[in-house]
Amino acid sequence: MIGNSENGNISGTQELELRWTNLAQTDFVRIVYGLHEAGIVNGGTGEITKIVPEIARRLGFSLSKNWKQLLSSSKEPTTKVTTHVAIFEQMKKGYESYLNRVED
Repeated sequence: MIGNSENGNISGTQELELRWTNLAQTDFVRIVYGLHEAGIVNGGTGEITKIVPEIARRLGFSLSKNWKQLLSSSKEPTTKVTTHVAIFEQMKKGYESYLNRVED
């Protein structure tokens, strides 16, 4: 459940609509897998094949029926070095940009 109260909202706040806007399914799955493996989602417990579609549903993101195969194919040696790092590098740059903005 997202939030701390029974209805899924953090106490005292209105529900906020969230949408995943990066259309790359593989990026989405990589991020959720990373969060899960790092123990950030459900303490790293639970079945990842159920967690990925649930987070996608909550963020309004449509996964194809073959999303598991897309992730498997992205582990190939030729794509692993370039595409595997790209989404995390993009996130790192985004966070660094945020830090620079708030420091000013």
